[in-house]
Amino acid sequence: MRFVGILIMAVSIAGGGFLLAERGKKRLELLLKLRRMIHYLKSQILYSNAPLPEAVWEVGCRFDCSGEEKKGKWEPASLFLNVRKQLDENKNRAFSDVWKAETGMIPFDVPLSQSDRHNLGELGSNLGYADRKMQERTILFYLEQLDETIEMGKAEAESLGKLYRTLGVAAGMFWFVLLI
Repeated sequence: MRFVGILIMAVSIAGGGFLLAERGKKRLELLLKLRRMIHYLKSQILYSNAPLPEAVWEVGCRFDCSGEEKKGKWEPASLFLNVRKQLDENKNRAFSDVWKAETGMIPFDVPLSQSDRHNLGELGSNLGYADRKMQERTILFYLEQLDETIEMGKAEAESLGKLYRTLGVAAGMFWFVLLI
């Protein structure tokens, strides 16, 4: 019975390494989805000539029109839908204030770094008061930042993923040998 307990603990420790490696992949997937959403926002503003609240709504609906969080899991589309909802409820609030508030409410278990959250918040701050040309420049600047972050994230997810998995297995084996 002792052996089974030690084996379960060793496997759990190794599994922790795999969970940490998976978090890096999830962050990368989330950033790629945000990039697609921001590209769609850009097309709504530039080519459809949609006002900002309508463009935000279209992006949210395009990627998830239910507007509900899926099984307690945060989706980026809910950010866009919630911004539009808040703008409709509070007509005199500035877009930038609503965007900042909504990006500040992204749960901490969402695998975004502090810089990811900051850059996303700044995007809305700069979109809220600019004309169409400035909005385009702001979106292009954010997309450029996002592309750089994604490239670094790919390299980081690969190298740190290997490291976390290896350390997890090594720590699990260490505890297994130590306790036997």
